[in-house]
Amino acid sequence: MTDYKLANSLANDALELWGSGQLAEAADRYGRAIAICPTYPDWHGAYAGVLHQLGRNEEATREYETVLTLELEQGAAETNPAVKVARYFLADHLRRNGEPAKALAVLAPAQGAFPGDWLIATARALAPFAVGEIAEAKAVAQQAIGNAETESKKAELAEHLSEVLGGKVGEH
Repeated sequence: MTDYKLANSLANDALELWGSGQLAEAADRYGRAIAICPTYPDWHGAYAGVLHQLGRNEEATREYETVLTLELEQGAAETNPAVKVARYFLADHLRRNGEPAKALAVLAPAQGAFPGDWLIATARALAPFAVGEIAEAKAVAQQAIGNAETESKKAELAEHLSEVLGGKVGEH
């Protein structure tokens, strides 16, 4: 029988440890929680974030992929916000780790499910920018900003995408 209480306790401990910068301990607790209850996408997502911070990027990629797989296997449609967020985090991780083409492939279904969505457009702007496709990146960045719901979100995105909008390829 699955000990959900223990798994939840481990995951809660992991979150606190992560927040206090104790990454190795957080990774251990998330790993143990997931071993008990492997079908909870949120824990895989948090575990991926910790692994990324630890520099364990191949493992983080697998965990981000697991999040997306679990969301889809558990019946979430492409139009489900949880699937959109899973695609965003996987694509962002892939882009940051030098795989912008894979990032764009991950985002393709979300682009159709959420046309004009600012979150997906943000990720779609950063991936071509990473490989020097400046004009495309700028156009998509402007779309992301234009589709944000509030002025404060527009300002936040403009700052986040400022390097893309300026057209200078560098670290982002």
